[in-house]
Amino acid sequence: MRRLTVNSNPENINQQIPSNLAEQPTDSKDKSEAEQQIKRLLEIEERDNEYCGEELENADSPLRKMLREELSVETQMLLAKSNTWRVREILAANPYLSVQAQLILAEDEYDDIIEILADNPALGEATQLVLAKGHSCLAKRTLAEKNNLPENVQLLLAQDEERWVRKTLSMNPNVSPNAQILLLQSSGTRIGLAGNPNLSEEVRLVLAKEGNREVKEALRIHTEQTKFTNSQWFRFL
Repeated sequence: MRRLTVNSNPENINQQIPSNLAEQPTDSKDKSEAEQQIKRLLEIEERDNEYCGEELENADSPLRKMLREELSVETQMLLAKSNTWRVREILAANPYLSVQAQLILAEDEYDDIIEILADNPALGEATQLVLAKGHSCLAKRTLAEKNNLPENVQLLLAQDEERWVRKTLSMNPNVSPNAQILLLQSSGTRIGLAGNPNLSEEVRLVLAKEGNREVKEALRIHTEQTKFTNSQWFRFL
């Protein structure tokens, strides 16, 4: 990933950087102090973009840890617009990421950042919809694997032009019956559907008439596994 750089005034570059910039607050009451330090980081970034990137390369950097803490919406939005891609990359994985910051990062120019964002457990439905309509295939595949994916996002992914996105969704045990019907109408998804443990009865009946041998085999294996599981369960009743 290329690094964005800002033309800096030599006098500013040589200006002494505060030595306590990377000091991490030790008291929980100092959340505001952490935010002040981050804002100072952004101010320095305007003068020396390269310094900020190098500071964040270190996996043990206190600044990296602060970027993953619970920050105010205002601070997160400032960070999401940072000129330093490393700042945005770290922020995209923040488990406390606000919807406002998510929506900014969802439009990021780098696919790597969008893909990290797609895997964030804090991802809201509005952001998922943006990503589902976006251009990153890997981000959409990550969404398609999520257990708690809203149905309206599923319906978008079920009609995605990328076959691997649809195939991934077809194997998701939490795919809705309506999304299953859409997937049934597209290519490359029937084998995945046939092996889905939560296949709807309507889709199962359609697949039972399928002429494709692999689909029939996947459906047979799934049916046998279901019968075996049920028989094991009844033994304990």
